[in-house]
Amino acid sequence: MSLPSVGEMRELGRQLVEQGLNSSNLVTDLDETIWDWASAVARQPLLAFAHTEWIHVRRYLTALLEGIVQASDGEPIKVWTAGYGYRIDKVCAKVPALGRTLGVGKGMPSSEDASHIFTRLAFVRGLSAKPELVRGRKGLRVSSKLPGMPTAAQRQAVDDTKVLFDDRLANCQHYVEGRPDRMAIHLDGAQRKWMKSISRFKPWIPEERTWAPAIAALLGRYAEGERGIHTAHPIPCERAHRTVKVTLPHPVAYREWIRPGHQVRRDLDRLAGT
Repeated sequence: MSLPSVGEMRELGRQLVEQGLNSSNLVTDLDETIWDWASAVARQPLLAFAHTEWIHVRRYLTALLEGIVQASDGEPIKVWTAGYGYRIDKVCAKVPALGRTLGVGKGMPSSEDASHIFTRLAFVRGLSAKPELVRGRKGLRVSSKLPGMPTAAQRQAVDDTKVLFDDRLANCQHYVEGRPDRMAIHLDGAQRKWMKSISRFKPWIPEERTWAPAIAALLGRYAEGERGIHTAHPIPCERAHRTVKVTLPHPVAYREWIRPGHQVRRDLDRLAGT
């Protein structure tokens, strides 16, 4: 598969809308899907108060989705993530094209307040409102894409989507479960254990590769009527990422990421046995 330029990927996104696709139908995961991340222990000047991450935003996929949004009258792509709003806002403020594509960032509502974005705090709310969605089910996690959970958390726009991009095959399986009108696109080889993103001295840099052309082809097949789970394979490229550095205060990370993660784990374990 030949690799279009970033500009050509953006134009390809616009063409997909002409074929019947619309950004209102699309929802994406973030970590290992829209971006990779890294951290280095020796490069944390504010470690007593905050930690620093290097976010490697995938340029070709961002351009593809930006073109789809532009041709869909600016309707942002929905987000379904186990991450947290403060971090999303910081990244999108530094990468305006991504911010416009996801509808957050500088001058926009915070991600935690946006009705089209589902975070781990939203998972806590959804689980509290509808524990029956997970009762008796084992092996679930805060990143599981369970139909009905966004609606339970007052994020129905996320539940109304038809196509998911995700690095975890299990998430894709959950998303289409009982929903023959949906497609899930699994990014083959993108999943990464989070501990491998933390190094001692120098931030990890991902391979120069992109899934965007394969995703575009699958979106074309969705517009033609295909559904179910499909796999996007990466191809080599140059300048795959735009890297930005974000500083994340410990109190915010604890409030929006660590504490809700622990709460969800406890609740999922308890409900799995009932």
